[in-house]
Amino acid sequence: QALEEFNKVQSLESLGVKETSRTVLDAYANGYRLSTVNNQKATELTVTHVSTLVRQEIIDALQEMQDKLFAKVPLHVTSYMLANYYVIDALPPEGEDLCLVDVTNEATELSVVRNNTLQYSTHVAYGRASLAREYSEIAKIPIHEAFTSLRTLTASTTSKAMTPVLDAYVAHVVELFKETGDRLTIPKYIYLQTDAGLSDFFKPLIEEAGKLATKSSVTVIVIGPSNLQKADNVQTSNDTALSVAMRFFHTRHDRTYFEYL
Repeated sequence: QALEEFNKVQSLESLGVKETSRTVLDAYANGYRLSTVNNQKATELTVTHVSTLVRQEIIDALQEMQDKLFAKVPLHVTSYMLANYYVIDALPPEGEDLCLVDVTNEATELSVVRNNTLQYSTHVAYGRASLAREYSEIAKIPIHEAFTSLRTLTASTTSKAMTPVLDAYVAHVVELFKETGDRLTIPKYIYLQTDAGLSDFFKPLIEEAGKLATKSSVTVIVIGPSNLQKADNVQTSNDTALSVAMRFFHTRHDRTYFEYL
């Protein structure tokens, strides 16, 4: 009904986006979270529905790749942050409210989870590659060397010339935290994902941004293959994103209401 009301005002096509998947993330009856539908009566029911919206040019690029490489295989598209939520939600909880931060080459993505349910997702087009390009220019080294150097940079080894670049990145993340429109401050627990070997570099930056945004302490938990494997004792990849994808696609039977469009 919500989508029908939206389409009466403005179509997704006019915005250049397409709905690729939808799901019921959570349901509460009389304030209690439902893990299974048990046919009991309730006076109050709360349901959280999520639709994945993807820009049409991305869909077109994926479709072209599929036609060339996997023409006979159905193309299913969803959001990495949605997959990320499902995987993190299955880990031993630190609380009902948390933040998911994923640092990729060209973006830093943020999602807010309230009462165990994904409520908001946003991003800024500034990630690992952005920092590497600026570091390459400052240090006068090739871009590939700058990528490698990020893995060994620490607060004690970072040059003064690099400080404004890192401060600018922290400012970007602070704006992300404030952009959520949430009447509450961002959650205390922040789950960080990034490329292998870069967690030591990004963790203090995300922690600093969290403190500036909330005016209080935050706890940054690095998500990687090691703690994902401990959670379910399943063989994992050294690549965190691949490990998350493995768990998402291999546990589809747990998502009764998940639907690809």
